[in-house]
Amino acid sequence: MLLQLWAAVSAGVIAADPSSCPSAGPTGGRVRIYVCAEDGFRVVHTNKAGDDVPETLVVVGYESPYPTIAFTYDSTQFNVSSSTLTAVVDIATEKVTFVDVATDEVITQEGRSTLTTSKTEPSLYEVTQTFTQSEDESLYGGGEFQNGLINWKDTPIDLVQFNTEAAVPFFVSTKGYGVLWEGYSFTHVNAGTALQLSNASSTVYTGTLMTTAEGTYQFLVALCPGGYQCDPVNQLLNMTLTDGASTITAVSWVEQMNIPTTMAARAVLKASTTYTITIVSSIANPRLSYNAPNTGVFSITSDASAVIDYYFLYGRSIDGTIARYRDASGIAPLYPKKAYGFWSSRNRYHNQSELLANAHEYRSMQIPIDSIVQDWLYWGSLGWGPQWDPKIYPDPASMVSQLHALDLNFMVSVWSKFDTSTSFYKELQPAGFIINGSTYYDPYSGVAREMYYNFSHKAHFDVGVDSLWMDATEPENAPQQNQMLALGPGNQYLLPYSLMTTSAVTEGLRRDFREAQGARVFTLTRSAFAGQQRLGAVVWSGDTTSTFDMLRRQVYASVNFQLSGIPYWSMDIGGFFRPGDQYTSSSYHNLLVRWFQFGAFTPIFRLHGTANTEPWNYGASTMTAINTTAIALRYRFLPYTYSGFHHVEVAGSTMQRAMVFDFGYDKATHSIGDQYMWGKSVLVAPVYTAGDPAVRSVYFPVNTSWVDFYTGETVQGGQTLSVSASLQQIPLYFRSGSIVPLGPVVQHARAPADPLEIRIVGGGDAAYDLYEDDGKSPTVDVAATHTIDIAHSVISFRWTAANSSLEVDREGTFPGMLQARNLNIYVVRPGHGTGTLPANPDSTVVYTGGRQVYPVPTD
Repeated sequence: MLLQLWAAVSAGVIAADPSSCPSAGPTGGRVRIYVCAEDGFRVVHTNKAGDDVPETLVVVGYESPYPTIAFTYDSTQFNVSSSTLTAVVDIATEKVTFVDVATDEVITQEGRSTLTTSKTEPSLYEVTQTFTQSEDESLYGGGEFQNGLINWKDTPIDLVQFNTEAAVPFFVSTKGYGVLWEGYSFTHVNAGTALQLSNASSTVYTGTLMTTAEGTYQFLVALCPGGYQCDPVNQLLNMTLTDGASTITAVSWVEQMNIPTTMAARAVLKASTTYTITIVSSIANPRLSYNAPNTGVFSITSDASAVIDYYFLYGRSIDGTIARYRDASGIAPLYPKKAYGFWSSRNRYHNQSELLANAHEYRSMQIPIDSIVQDWLYWGSLGWGPQWDPKIYPDPASMVSQLHALDLNFMVSVWSKFDTSTSFYKELQPAGFIINGSTYYDPYSGVAREMYYNFSHKAHFDVGVDSLWMDATEPENAPQQNQMLALGPGNQYLLPYSLMTTSAVTEGLRRDFREAQGARVFTLTRSAFAGQQRLGAVVWSGDTTSTFDMLRRQVYASVNFQLSGIPYWSMDIGGFFRPGDQYTSSSYHNLLVRWFQFGAFTPIFRLHGTANTEPWNYGASTMTAINTTAIALRYRFLPYTYSGFHHVEVAGSTMQRAMVFDFGYDKATHSIGDQYMWGKSVLVAPVYTAGDPAVRSVYFPVNTSWVDFYTGETVQGGQTLSVSASLQQIPLYFRSGSIVPLGPVVQHARAPADPLEIRIVGGGDAAYDLYEDDGKSPTVDVAATHTIDIAHSVISFRWTAANSSLEVDREGTFPGMLQARNLNIYVVRPGHGTGTLPANPDSTVVYTGGRQVYPVPTD
């Protein structure tokens, strides 16, 4: 067969034509290989030769010059190669095998590629693609889940946009490759074998499983009729397995709102044993499926697609492959520096005076804060939509100006739906931009997106509002299901609603407010999709319930979400649904402090929940614990954190890092989701159980050593320790061989980070580069596909252990840069240079520029 090469065309900002990368395939065949980058190939399987390939909504980053492509072929196969990857296509079966050019080793290969008539859209296909998976391989990504698990090897999961879950169809393997799935409909990963359940009572369902091999069995409980979104009020799901001798609890969700549509679970079972499975569910007629251990297959199925379509990305590591994902789908831009400070939010402020009074109270009580948030209903009696009721918010522009005078940024919530009585609805509906049967607008229309943005342009941005909180962008109750959208059937475009609607705001701001709110766009939203990182839109984990079990689930959810390629995540610190006695309950205060401590080491540090959430409402001792053990730590680590997120932008890195990022060579890290690295140097182990002190296990990977943040004691790797943490501490460990810069406790992020505290950890040489800029200038182009080299400085620190000296050098400058820096230098050791506010530095110097070498006595 002959080969055909299609020419490249330019990509658009939101959608890129599939031929924007050169492609090759056998004439008359149904498989096409698009060589987009040395380490990024697009693969398309069609039902018939010549079928059209839909435009991508996700990929924007590929552009010419494209890689040089090498072709070889014979009667059985053809090979398409870049300098990094080879795709080998079997002409008879049309299966693709991916090979590392450098090692000539197979990375993975396709198994089954099927297209059958869709059950939800008969003009489209239900598509399935499988890949081989080795026994020692682990798999991550897919978005945000509330199942309290990590590592999806063999695990059946559904990608659903729901109040507390977010679908991101990108997956990364410990073998160093990733799959970016171009499927926008309801999607299922590692779909399992159905198990029959029978009713034992109105809420109890039972079934049996006869095992074959011993090992970890993976389950999926599906709760909603039709499988996609249902009533979130239900609060009970429990699943147990028993062989008559012992009972295993696989799922326990009790008295917590917003049960996800589906819930993955796992249990280690014996071979050749019959287990009775009991499910107790407040949602009728749950369905159950399972996978046995070591299926050897990674599969993806989408319910309604025109073709099988995915990008195969090869970065040789998890870090490298996530960087390749961002090359394809857009940079994760650096936010304004104030975005990395503390955000205070509540449901809700009722009027302008109340909001301003609370802003002043934060400043008078000297609780560090950078942003305050107005939740819904500020429209009062005017109807649901972006408008200020003058009876309760008489002068929004003055209010925003007063907040800015307090060095506070201001965020306001908006929705994608409108009361039918409002002018917004009356503009959108006659133009056909309201989804049929709902009050939600259709963001798949570019004209509708522009109208939607202009509503907030007038109501919010023109009066100085800094950012929007775009609520319910799943959207709630899935109004697009079984409806027609501007791009096509709603069932086909079920998942990317959030991507499309957040793009409306980002594109408008970058165009109209380039030197103000559009310089570094920040948006908070309740949903996500692949590529959303380029829009500056960060997901939060929805309306959670205030329990320790939910706190545990947030740790896992945050870690896996960032393995899905998007490095920003947030939550409602303290939980949204709070107990009626939240202000007097000591058990809730314990939970609140622990939730704050975890939040201090997440990308966006945001408080939210029902009623009055400000720390002073919980009593002096709780407020002090929150302030000293969480908020103060957040601001002390701000120089390290901001530098880390600069690296996220320019290198495609990740700040909140699952242990497998850096220690994947240690198989014990592959399923750890309740501890993580904050940057490359800090191990964080959040406490998610009651007690003061509380005890939790911490794993220290092999071939490493660590230093306790609070004591300076060294811990050797290759072991699990039970760690006791008082309410005044979150377990933190510095990796030996690190330099960690800490700033002073300041009242807001724009305050000067001086003096700087330089902690030198471990016995060997160490290095760190501290990035600083003005905290506000644009750092990416309007499409977020290229960085902009703005004015900045980098202070390099180099520690030489042999002569106990610290070399400091600085390159670059920017407006407002501190010319002289006071440095308090600590060589950390037991009882010295430890804790939140250490005393007696080993050396104190004033650095004014140039290369300087400072001896640091440690006696």
